[in-house]
Amino acid sequence: MRSVLLRLRIQPSNLGENRSPPSTMNPPRLASSPSFTRGEYWILETLVEALTPFRFFFFDGNQQDVTETFNKPSHGLSRDGLIEVFTSLFERRLIEAYKGESRHPSVLSSQEIATAIEEPACSLHYHNTVCGLTPLGGNYWEAFAAPDWSRFLDASFTEAEGGGDWQNAEIIGEQRELIQRYVRVLRQRGMYIEKSTIEWHTVRPWRATYWKILPQARRMTFLLKDIYELHPPEIVAALSGETYDNRWYRWM
Repeated sequence: MRSVLLRLRIQPSNLGENRSPPSTMNPPRLASSPSFTRGEYWILETLVEALTPFRFFFFDGNQQDVTETFNKPSHGLSRDGLIEVFTSLFERRLIEAYKGESRHPSVLSSQEIATAIEEPACSLHYHNTVCGLTPLGGNYWEAFAAPDWSRFLDASFTEAEGGGDWQNAEIIGEQRELIQRYVRVLRQRGMYIEKSTIEWHTVRPWRATYWKILPQARRMTFLLKDIYELHPPEIVAALSGETYDNRWYRWM
């Protein structure tokens, strides 16, 4: 995640139970240092944490929609430029695609990429054609970005049983202290955490992303809800000035 608390995350479990993401316990070794164009790295970095529908990279050429979707400046590529970059990444076997609910990865042609980026929105994202890193692509990205996986956190929030304002929160990472700092920032941004629901567990092994598996991690779960309705934003903002900056790799 970047320095914000929430961002778009589309995990394999949201894209059909029969999908089989790659495992990289023993990723292939690189023969040389990787090099990328700006557009190639933009796409690889975007795909690090989650499989993503192709249409999110285009939005009929609306760069502002791309910026808002990924919470970072848009790639700035034209339609033809985007297709060219995707084609290059497929040819180098750094990314792969999944069509519909298929569990089998595929390599798309330029024409298939053009069709994928212009697919209409589906109520379920896994009905769209999605792309992700291959094991080689993940290895190339790691060699370039030099990630510190001990600083990586995975945060998810889902509606709690019974509905209402409560959400199930799950924060996973290797360092307990980073998880606790993240939770403090949640509180400072107006979230109430029910202390009686806090639980800690050890996860072995830990699938940090759809392509990266780590030996173990700590998982914190709890119930939370937004308390802005109880406390005006200016009061919540004044509680503390602590921030959470999760710079866990070099080229963000």
